Parts: sequence; C-alpha cells; structure tokens
Amino acid sequence: MVHIMTEEIKVNTSILNFIGVIGRRDFALNMLYITIMGTIISIPYSLYLLYGATSVNDLLEPNKMFFTLPIFIKILLLFATAAVLVLTISNVTRRTNDICGRVNNLLNILFGGIYAIAAFAVYFIPIIYVCLICILPFVISLILLFTPGKITSKSGYDVTKIFNWGAFLGTWIWGLFNKSYIPLWYIILYFTPVSFYFKLICGLKGNEWAFKKYGSADVVEFNRKQERHTIIFTILTLIVVPILYFIFIMAFIFIMALAGSKINSENNLDTAGNKTGSMLENIIDGISSSYFESYKITPTENLFYIAPDDWKFATFSDKKDMFDAAATKASIERSKKYPSKTEYYSKSTELYRTKIYNSKNGELLGEFSLDNKAMESGSFRQIIKASFNAYKFFKPTN
Repeated sequence: MVHIMTEEIKVNTSILNFIGVIGRRDFALNMLYITIMGTIISIPYSLYLLYGATSVNDLLEPNKMFFTLPIFIKILLLFATAAVLVLTISNVTRRTNDICGRVNNLLNILFGGIYAIAAFAVYFIPIIYVCLICILPFVISLILLFTPGKITSKSGYDVTKIFNWGAFLGTWIWGLFNKSYIPLWYIILYFTPVSFYFKLICGLKGNEWAFKKYGSADVVEFNRKQERHTIIFTILTLIVVPILYFIFIMAFIFIMALAGSKINSENNLDTAGNKTGSMLENIIDGISSSYFESYKITPTENLFYIAPDDWKFATFSDKKDMFDAAATKASIERSKKYPSKTEYYSKSTELYRTKIYNSKNGELLGEFSLDNKAMESGSFRQIIKASFNAYKFFKPTN
C-alpha cells in the first residue's frame, strides 16, 4: 500500500509558512534568522535603556521606561515584535506538526499563546517576571529542536545538513579554506550583538556551502576533510588562541611594569610603595582628567564638573565608571589635602561625598545616595533594592 503524503504534512522550510512540516536543522536556521531580526529591532529600545537609565533599578524594570519612549518608537517596536512573533509561531507550528506526524491544532494554539505572552511581556512587566515567563518557551524550543520528527526523520542521510564544527569554530578562516565566502561576513558582524548567532549559522550551513564547491565529490572524502578542519580549528580555539592571549596579556603587563619603572626612576622615588602609589596615581589622574573638566575637594564634598554632552551621550555603565573614578580620585586628593591619622580615605568612603555637576550651569548630574532606613530594615529585598538605587544619575537640561 502506497502512502500518499497530504499537502499539510509536506516538508516546508520557508521562514514564513503555516503549512507543512519543518526539520530540526531548518527549524534551527529559521529561528536563528528570526533571533537576529529580533535583536536588530530591539537595538533602539536597548540603547534607550542604556542611555536613559537613572539608576540600576531602571535597568531591572525596563517596562517603566517603555512608557516614556517616543510614541513612534513604541509603535515601531510593537509592530516589529508582532512580525517576529508571527514568524516564530509559523516555524513552531510546522515543527510541532513534524513531531506529531500530523497537524495538531491544540498544541499549535497553546504554543502560539505562550510565545505571544513571552514576546510582549518584556514591555509591560518587570524583567524578573519576564525571565520566569520566558523559561517556558525556551524549554519548548529546546524540545522542538532536539525531538526527531516523525516525517522528516524518514528522509535519508544528507551530508549538507550535518553540523560543521570547523565552520562554527573557524568561521571566515574556514570559509577561505573551503572557497566559501559567506562566512567572511563574520569579520564585520564580530563587533555586533549577532556575531554568535552568525557562528551558529555557519555551523549549520557549513556543509551545504562547502559541498556545493566540491560538486560531485565523494561524501566519505568530503567528511574526512571536514573532520580534519574540525580538529585544526578546535586546537586553534581551545589551545593556541588562549596561549597567544595569555602571552599578549603578560607582555602588556611586562611593558607597563617597565614603563612604570622608568617613570619612577626619573622621579627619583625611593621606596617600592611610593613607586607603586605614584604610578597608580598617574593612571587615576589620566582617567579622571579624560572625564572631567575640573574638580574641587572641600571638607564635606567632592565636586566634579563635566561637559553636559559628555554626560548625556554616556551609557549607564559609563556614568557609573565615571562616578567611581571621581570617588577614587577624590580619595587620593583628600588624603593629601586633609591628612588624618584616624581616618582612611578610599573610594568607598568618598562615594557619599562625591557629586558630579554640569560644567555649564552647575546642575546636579550624579550622586551616590544610599537609603539608610532600607539598609537598617533587615529586609534582604529592601537592602538589595537600596544598593541598586544608590547610584542616581540625572539628564542635563543644557
């Protein structure tokens, strides 16, 4: 008896289609393409969070900042999220059909609803709850990826669909060896958030790209050559590159030590402690001067002044680094200006006294303010929240 495959269960590898089934490898590829799309469309939102956050708590509750976005960016994000969601559900639907061996409308509707909730949750609820909600679609995706399909598993061996570890590890170098030039895009994408996704695509598509170049090559010989490439790039990635990286770091430390020794000898410093302290002080001076236009240390405050544009276009992480550098610089200057036998000055002691001001109009741009009541409450949640909100940054009006 000959089994006639119906329209609903034919293999369909399109990125957008609800009809048919899709195999594990093509499902993984499509989901990677969709993930890259999602990453790209979320860049404006991510940048807004990084540059617009006034405290760590803002980063932990991006849903609140979503409502402060310009209306056109909100609409763009919601429409783009809906488009990515449709693409995702279409692939999940076909993968579910393959695993079940038939069209399973109940599971398709259930999975579609779960993915829809997870897709839009990031905009409306705190990030901690988003992470909990996203666990379920993540687990479902893993199950769909690693469960063989009842339909696609009947296909014969296809060398072009085998994961190529040489292409994954070697990317563009592997591409040159195999006369495949698509992996060269990795050189550009390396500096973007999608670089790792592209490496996975290289691994999934590697055999397909390479086999086309070899034409009617013997499959056994082709596999043997790819295995050699895998061994070579595994050794390079796990052994050679870490060794070279270690050598580079040690050489950098050695050069810095020599440079510091030369500077200290020119200044005729006597003790090793003074030499180390002087070199460290020079480094702190260089860092703080690159951030701030001027500063003033008073008995009660450390006042640092910065150009508003330098502050405005800095990410939250950059602002925190600037503030920490100011506090460290203040501890050094305070120990010189107000020496004390009973008090030790450090970055920690100066965080509370340090403030960053707009150099144009003197408005407050940054301070460290710890909620003492929360710290004394004994509540772990309150203590953590107070610590997150201690760094307070404000947008310049000028």
